[in-house]
Amino acid sequence: MGCYVEDYPARVGNWAARTPWRLVQGWEVNGQARSYIGNMLLCTAALAIVLVIGGVEQNPGPVVEAENILQVLCSGCERNLKSGTQCDTCGRWFHNSCGNVRAQMPESGKWICERCRWGRLRQLEEKLENAMKQIEELKRKNRALEDQLRRAIARGDTVQRQQDAECLVLGDSIIRNVKAEHMRVQCFPGIRTEQLQRVIDNRDLGAPDTVVIHVGTNDLRRTGNLDYVMGDVYALVKKAKT
Repeated sequence: MGCYVEDYPARVGNWAARTPWRLVQGWEVNGQARSYIGNMLLCTAALAIVLVIGGVEQNPGPVVEAENILQVLCSGCERNLKSGTQCDTCGRWFHNSCGNVRAQMPESGKWICERCRWGRLRQLEEKLENAMKQIEELKRKNRALEDQLRRAIARGDTVQRQQDAECLVLGDSIIRNVKAEHMRVQCFPGIRTEQLQRVIDNRDLGAPDTVVIHVGTNDLRRTGNLDYVMGDVYALVKKAKT
């Protein structure tokens, strides 16, 4: 540190000479420190204002993607499910023990929970009840048609046909008593639609001008599914046309 001659008595002299000089020097140092700190605070405030006005946001740090963990609850015990079986109808999951899942799955690989099985059973019962009503309605219509046919034959009120025209009637035992001119009747008691289709394939029925088929009653008694029976009837009609 340098020392000027005029400062020497004040710096290294007696206490009375040193005290005023050191006070002056101390005030200068403290003043410079306070000025420096004030300037720093002012610069910091100005920088913060500039950043806020400019729309600069604080850096949130590195983004860490959290793993998406999907928790599935058992629909039986409502606990977390680690492994189990899904119902093919409603899509709910069950523990094998909660859903009474059999050890060996069916060949289709599909499993249906108990609630859906009961629901399907109720639907089948309703369909069966509707099918039975339809069967009774068909029986009533068949009886009405038979009575109408008998009355028409008794009155002789028949449609005029050409002498060489032939009508072939195929069906179950309901048509066994049907007789008319130029009409050939072949009766197969208890026959079903698919069986009558095989009869048409294997027998020579000639080349009649008109074919009348009465079938389907036995199928409904056996299956109770009108849609299934109608599918077989359409296939039979298509086969008869060929």
